[in-house]
Amino acid sequence: MFRVLGALTGRNQPAVELSQEERTKLILKQAHDFEVALQAMDYVLDDRAEEGLQLLRENENTDGTDQTINVLARGVIEFLEATLGFEAEEMKKASATLAKAEQLSLKSRQNVQKMELRSSSLYPPGTVYAVTYTESCLLHALLMLFSESMMEAAKALLKLRKAYSMLQEIFEAIKKAEKTKKTQLSGFED
Repeated sequence: MFRVLGALTGRNQPAVELSQEERTKLILKQAHDFEVALQAMDYVLDDRAEEGLQLLRENENTDGTDQTINVLARGVIEFLEATLGFEAEEMKKASATLAKAEQLSLKSRQNVQKMELRSSSLYPPGTVYAVTYTESCLLHALLMLFSESMMEAAKALLKLRKAYSMLQEIFEAIKKAEKTKKTQLSGFED
């Protein structure tokens, strides 16, 4: 129903105007966030998960900027700890973090699309956050399946469906980008 009312979703609103400097800062911040997330996950692979979580805490932004990548990285680390230990409390904590990552991913994707912020010349704005949404959905669904509750299993199937839909959307964007690239390259050959 809300999608019918385009004003509520912001789809009929004009793109947010940002200077080139502001766009560059946002893209560089996103790259920095990914770098910190990967460093934190390196700690996990060295069996030093607490150091990885501490690194993420140190790099949390309190200025209201995008936290999607940081929250997803924390969710991945908590997911790994929960699946290794199978402790109910750890699984609840990881589920809550991954649910937050899902919400933030969708919100960030909408914001990036609204700003028409391109971090790739090939893929449409928001593709990065579509991937983070898919990852958080898949991990969250796995945790729900591990809970051994029929209700949670049913919810997990719905999450898997959402992840599949997003992956299908990403795939269509990739096909469209490749087609555009081929037509541009064939134009240069003429």
